[in-house]
Amino acid sequence: HISSTGGRISELKKETRDGRITQLARYQYSEEGDLIQATDAEGHSEHYRYHQHVIQQRTLKSGYSFHFEWDREGPGARCLRQWGDPIDGQPTYSYQFDWDQDGK
Repeated sequence: HISSTGGRISELKKETRDGRITQLARYQYSEEGDLIQATDAEGHSEHYRYHQHVIQQRTLKSGYSFHFEWDREGPGARCLRQWGDPIDGQPTYSYQFDWDQDGK
């Protein structure tokens, strides 16, 4: 079962063998239409932060965050760098991306 609000998926549910309906996931969106929270069947959530509809941060249910740096604002942006939060003061990972003029 899929529920939607404003043309976007808001809930996913399934029917169990005994006929009960259980929720698999719930989604929340900003007024601008960006996904800002995804909640699983156990009630654990991931959170997302955007600027000009381009993701800037994804935070897992554990609190660990992924961060993104872009070459410009807006939907045509290309990711230049992605990194994760340090753990115990130590960097976890950091990727840099190079793009040619064809966007490859």
